[in-house]
Amino acid sequence: MRFMISMLCAAFMTTTTHAKEDLISAQDREAAVAELGQLIEDNYFDAEAGARLNAELQAFANSAEANDIDMGNLLAGVLTDRLQPQDRHFDIRWRGVDEITRTHAQRAAEDAAAAANTYTPDRWTSLRRRNFSFSDVSVLNGNIGYLNLTGFAPIEPAERTARAALDFIANTETVIIDLRENGGGSPDMVQYLLSHFLPAGEERLYNTFLPRHEARIEMSTLAEHPAGNRPDVPLYILVSPDSLSAAEALAYHLQAMGRARIIGEVTAGGGNPGEIFLASSGYSIFIPTATSVSPLTGTNWDGEGVQPDITVSAVDALDRALLEIHSYIAATAEDPGEMLAADWRVGWLGARLPPWQPDTEALEAFVGQYGPRRVWLENGRLMYQREGR
Repeated sequence: MRFMISMLCAAFMTTTTHAKEDLISAQDREAAVAELGQLIEDNYFDAEAGARLNAELQAFANSAEANDIDMGNLLAGVLTDRLQPQDRHFDIRWRGVDEITRTHAQRAAEDAAAAANTYTPDRWTSLRRRNFSFSDVSVLNGNIGYLNLTGFAPIEPAERTARAALDFIANTETVIIDLRENGGGSPDMVQYLLSHFLPAGEERLYNTFLPRHEARIEMSTLAEHPAGNRPDVPLYILVSPDSLSAAEALAYHLQAMGRARIIGEVTAGGGNPGEIFLASSGYSIFIPTATSVSPLTGTNWDGEGVQPDITVSAVDALDRALLEIHSYIAATAEDPGEMLAADWRVGWLGARLPPWQPDTEALEAFVGQYGPRRVWLENGRLMYQREGR
C-alpha cells in the first residue's frame, strides 16, 4: 500500500534545485518527456488513459511549443498543466539530475542499513516539526470545538497528537474541522478521524481503493477508537478549492453518511491516490496509481470536488458555520444567559458575513437636512456633517 503514504509525501514536496541547474537541452527535454510519459503509461491506475496520455506527451515533445522550453522548472510546470485536466493529482517537479541521483543513493543506503539492523532513519522529522499538521485546536465561544488541520500525517507517528487534539475538545457541544488549507495526506488518518465521529462497536465500510498493480483495499471504520466515539455531536467541516485528496475524502465520506455539514467552496477534485516516482532525467512525478469508490455513492469526488451543503466564500466559511451553530443555540437554549449570548453573536456574525450593500437609490433615501445635521451622497458614499463642525 505504498501509495497511501506517498499521498502525504506529495503534499510536502518542495523544490531544492538552483537556477544554474535549470537549463536543459533539446535532447534533455525529449528524454525527460519520454521517461515521464512511460512512467505514466506503466503506472497510472487507468491503463488505457495512461497510454493515451503518454502518446499526447510525445506529440507535445515534437511540437513547436515544446521547442521554446529550455528550463527544467518550466517544462515541469507545462507538463503538469497538461496532465491535471485528466487527473488533479498529477504533479511534476524539477529536481535536477544530481539530486535525483543522490536521492536514489541515499534511499538505497538507508534500505541496506535498515535491512542489516544498523540504522533506522527517522522518517517523521519534518512532520513532527509541523506538529503532524495539527495547526490549531481550541474551544470557541459557545463551547464549540475547533480543529484546524493542514494535512493528514500517517497515524503511526501522529496518533498521540491526534488523540490529544480530540481529547482537548471532548467536552464541547459542537465540533468544527477546518480543512480549507489541507492538501491531503494519509488515508489512515482519515480513518482515525472519521471513526471518532461514528458509533463504536461496528466496522463500517466507507471506501474501497482499486490499485492498478495490487489487490483492492477496503477501508472500514474502527470498531473501537482510542479517543472514544462521538456519534451525536453536531459536526461541521470547512472546505475550499485548496482542500485536496485526503482532505476531500474526510469531507466526502462524512457527508455521504449524513454525519457532517460541509461549508465553503467546491474542493479541488483529486480523488485518486498515488505515489512519487523519480525520473533519472531529473524530475519527480506524482502519479495516481489507484482510484477509490464509495459504497454509498458508487463513485468518488475526482474531477468534481466535494459539493458543500452551504456554499459561501472560503474566507467566510468559519463565520458561516458559527452563525449556524449560534442560531441553533439561540433558538433552543434553556438558560436565558446562554440564549442572550448566542443571540448577540448571531447579530454580530450576521453583520460580518457579506454585509448589506445598498444601491444608490437606497442611499438617496437618507439624504437631507436634519436640523443642524446634513447628510449627502458623494462618490457612492453617505457623508455626514453637523453645522459648524
